[in-house]
Amino acid sequence: MNNLLSSDILEAQFGPTEIAVLHQDETSRIICTKVIDGGQILEISRVTFDPAGIKAYAEIHRQVVAGMSMGKAFRQAGVDFRRQVHRTSQSELPPALRRWFGSTKKATTVEVSITVGPQALPYARILEVYSPAVRWPDLRA
Repeated sequence: MNNLLSSDILEAQFGPTEIAVLHQDETSRIICTKVIDGGQILEISRVTFDPAGIKAYAEIHRQVVAGMSMGKAFRQAGVDFRRQVHRTSQSELPPALRRWFGSTKKATTVEVSITVGPQALPYARILEVYSPAVRWPDLRA
């Protein structure tokens, strides 16, 4: 269950999603994930890419930087992709995020690391903040 992609969780609850890039450079990006039909924002994430992972998987990284979900990009290329959840918490939304999610309720924050390939090479660290509308599964099982 720990390797479940955030897109899997979101799409099971809301239907097809898309990523909108709010900021991006070669080593980091800030994205939001939203429902294709209606545009409801479900997640805002800060991603920091590992230079070694970028170098080892340059072609896949180009697809990720072009806007593809990293989990989907690695899976499509047949490269093992592991998403390790380090911490999940519920917290009050900062005022800046309330307007994005249209809510003042508590949100789920998830800290994850991504490793790829047979050597489990570090690829990214991600801080994900989910809309209060998202029901986040218990990943301790």
